[in-house]
Amino acid sequence: MIKLVTHFPSKAGKYEVTLEISDNSNYKTYKKWGFMIKKGNPEITFTSAKQLNHNNSESYFSAEFIDKNSDLVKVLTTLDIDFQDVTKEAVISYSGNRKGTIIYKFTKSLKPGRHSALLSVANKSGGTANENFEFYVE
Repeated sequence: MIKLVTHFPSKAGKYEVTLEISDNSNYKTYKKWGFMIKKGNPEITFTSAKQLNHNNSESYFSAEFIDKNSDLVKVLTTLDIDFQDVTKEAVISYSGNRKGTIIYKFTKSLKPGRHSALLSVANKSGGTANENFEFYVE
């Protein structure tokens, strides 16, 4: 068995691999294979970032992400809120290897004004999606 292993993400497109074998008598034979790499970036869908007013206010951010072409790299999903990495405090769940949801519950009340969230998701084909969300607290 011969196995082709690349150590870097390949670009999307059509490729051809040729295997040539020769012996000591200089007799050669070869075999060609063609393949296609479909590559794209994951899609991020903003679900919500809002203040819920209950007896004790609870603020949260949530979003969904999906990749139709490649499996997601779970350890490369990150979330920054107001330029602070909050990935470890977020709940990230996956439905299979190509769809996920992230929910981050704020540990303290947000100050009134503009806030930002940056969600980054990567797939095994080397594609990444970065989505910046802005939301306001009154």
